Amino acid sequence: MRRLVSIIMAFVMALACVPALAGGATSSDALTQDDKIERMLPALDSIARAMGIDGTAGYAPRDAEFFWTVIYLMGQNWGYAHPLYESVDMDGQPTVSLPRRAVQEMAAAAFFDYDDLPALVDTPAITYDELRDSYVFAPSDMGDTYTKIESSYEPGNGNVVLVLGFYAGEGARLGGFDFTLAPNPYADSIEEPLYYYSVMAASAQPRDNG
Repeated sequence: MRRLVSIIMAFVMALACVPALAGGATSSDALTQDDKIERMLPALDSIARAMGIDGTAGYAPRDAEFFWTVIYLMGQNWGYAHPLYESVDMDGQPTVSLPRRAVQEMAAAAFFDYDDLPALVDTPAITYDELRDSYVFAPSDMGDTYTKIESSYEPGNGNVVLVLGFYAGEGARLGGFDFTLAPNPYADSIEEPLYYYSVMAASAQPRDNG
């Protein structure tokens, strides 16, 4: 768990350390290509966890249950890195709350064919606050596992192909995932986007059970 927390904190610090630029430039001008790919870790990690290291669930953007599972994992585990994050009290516990706009931004990163949030499935994991037009994510424990981007390359069409490794806390590689990213079609409409890519495809790598 400590390794995972350190990874998430490093992600938060990376977001906070983008310098302010003069002359009308935006923070995106200070980001390298590697930075933009690394910023996709919350979406990649959440999709991998929703699929399982055996790929049991499969990547299913149009399945409402899979969709909201990914959004829950992304909001609960990574949501406090978002500039619009708020902490609300749930039964005496500080809990992640994100406005619709932030959840829409996460969905656009996790699903390339995203066009709007589907109806929320019946789950205690996410509560919609109609008054605030926000989503509250019930606390959970990710356990002692973490993910990291092991390799990436650009095939020349604007997309990115990468491998995400899934690791136990002590460093043993438990499995891997292949991802294809495409430029986020919504990024240009967001003043300071967090995610410059969207996940177009994802699959679990075959595991060596020997």
